[in-house]
Amino acid sequence: MKRSHTPLWSGLAFVATLLLLAGAATASTITVPNGASGGTCGASNPNRYEFGGSCGSLVNITDTNPAYVQDNSPAAEGTYRVRFYANFGGKSSVAPPANAPAVSLSMATGNAFDFFVAYDGADPAPPAAGGNAVIRVELGQSSATTRTIKFAARLNNGTEATFSRSLIGKALRGWRAIEINWAKASTPSGSNGVLQAWIDGVQVGNLTNLANGNQVVNMVRWGAVAGIDSGTSGTFKLDDFVSQRSGYIGPAVLYSDVPASGWSFPYVLSNAANEIIPGCGGGNFCPFTPVLRKDMAVYMLRSYEGTAYVPPACSSAPFDDIPTSHPYCAWINELKNRGVVQGCTATSYCPDYPVDREQMVKFILSTANPGVNPPACSTAPFTDIAANRWSCPWVQMALAEGLTNGCSATQFCPEYPTDKEQETKFTTIGFGLPEHKVGP
Repeated sequence: MKRSHTPLWSGLAFVATLLLLAGAATASTITVPNGASGGTCGASNPNRYEFGGSCGSLVNITDTNPAYVQDNSPAAEGTYRVRFYANFGGKSSVAPPANAPAVSLSMATGNAFDFFVAYDGADPAPPAAGGNAVIRVELGQSSATTRTIKFAARLNNGTEATFSRSLIGKALRGWRAIEINWAKASTPSGSNGVLQAWIDGVQVGNLTNLANGNQVVNMVRWGAVAGIDSGTSGTFKLDDFVSQRSGYIGPAVLYSDVPASGWSFPYVLSNAANEIIPGCGGGNFCPFTPVLRKDMAVYMLRSYEGTAYVPPACSSAPFDDIPTSHPYCAWINELKNRGVVQGCTATSYCPDYPVDREQMVKFILSTANPGVNPPACSTAPFTDIAANRWSCPWVQMALAEGLTNGCSATQFCPEYPTDKEQETKFTTIGFGLPEHKVGP
């Protein structure tokens, strides 16, 4: 067992003890950079990613033994609020370093394990039991294509009140923001206890009639905590643990130039959580920076295939200005092979040119819908998009799918460059990425 001391109880005058449970070399482990066995969190650290800071926790499940960090700062709490991020499939960072491993958790259908548990027992030295599980969050494999997050609260009679939310499609990859609000009943025999939960800022459960007046929270564990089935193996990530007695915590504000009150915040955070469009460094996103054609190729394929996707290497130059040695050759060549891009001329791609708005809707819609051929326009959707303009069918399709509303009530501004802020909305909606709402 290894120990380090790190504050996890946010917003209160508490100092938490972080206990790291790690067995032999073949046992399940949890690694915390800048903590026990984690090393420093430099740019090349494979645990590097950016929600509440530059580092988080990497959990590696190799057997049924638990591996977790333990927060001992709660003390007989009758109310408890926590928010953290979990990644059960994707890459390991928002802007992955070259050595960042993919996150890959394998679970057989019917498998499950607890990745967050709040206990009523006095702070024990792991792996000793921590008493009863008062709050429990479980990840389960419901089917080959569906996972379920189940939230449970202990009642006075020893049973649990529960609700669940299924994760399917693109919700199975990337980071999910999880926030929980729990309170015991106002009297020992009362039945007005509360269990509420949000995923990505959207409430997924609200129980307000719990008979749990005798329950308290004394310590919590976070990782591969308990109930690991033998058919489960691989890695997953956790980040930005924030807890307090009450009050909404909400999403992490990743970039100083994208406030939570801004229209683009849910889309920017969605792209960060799905590891599509990175920031520009220094804690900024640079929302008004134009998207270049070379970067667009990466964004399209990551959005459609997943952030762990790597296109086939170039065997020949797809354009005169994209030799096989070009760092974006594989991405551009793959989009060309899929019929998404044709170049800025018959022989050139113009990788450093900005992507204008009419080009962008075609790129997104044709990547997300292989083989699509939208019908010709019968009327002009905007005053600056005539019915016979080449982009009119794509703009019309983008309108129908809610991808864009134009740059004004009457204009689309087809030749305006697409900036990063606009691009996050295009990719989120166009590829069906889970939005990260601000919440209540």
